[in-house]
Amino acid sequence: MREEYKLLLPAVISLAVLVAFPTVYLFYTSFHEWLLRDPTGPKFNFFGNYWSLLMDDDFRNSVIVTLVYAGASIALSMALGLALALIFNESFRGRRIMRTLVILPIVLPPVVVGFTWKFLLSSEVGVIGAYLVRLLGFTKISLLGNPTLALLCVILADVWGRRHSRSSYFWRDYRGSSQPIMRLRR
Repeated sequence: MREEYKLLLPAVISLAVLVAFPTVYLFYTSFHEWLLRDPTGPKFNFFGNYWSLLMDDDFRNSVIVTLVYAGASIALSMALGLALALIFNESFRGRRIMRTLVILPIVLPPVVVGFTWKFLLSSEVGVIGAYLVRLLGFTKISLLGNPTLALLCVILADVWGRRHSRSSYFWRDYRGSSQPIMRLRR
């Protein structure tokens, strides 16, 4: 055996013990019905657990919500990132300060961003949820109490938190592109 493979062996063994075995055991248990009070132990039920999961309305609803969240969040992040990259490619006064403000979410932990948005969207004291919504004429609306509005708010918060990465990708690619492509834009 080559020396390089001998050096990889501890990592491969630990990966197999910590990842592969639990994954295989997970699939094994997913094909069984486990009742804690049943003294006979688990019973093999093939795809019964998966079938009951697919027939569950809550599961189907959560899959739909997840797909809507992922699709809308990615599409809006990409569109906003491209728009910011095109804006920041032009020279204007305050461009460096604006770039710094766009990159600011990188240094903020996601927990801080989440609590900040929760506070902003609160229907009791939030700047957006309590004051801006009432200023627009909506009195009995809770942005986080309505599932549809809450999903929209989570998507917008996610887009705000991810716009820096999308815009930096586009800006880097845009700046590194060749001059003929730059001329096509004009």
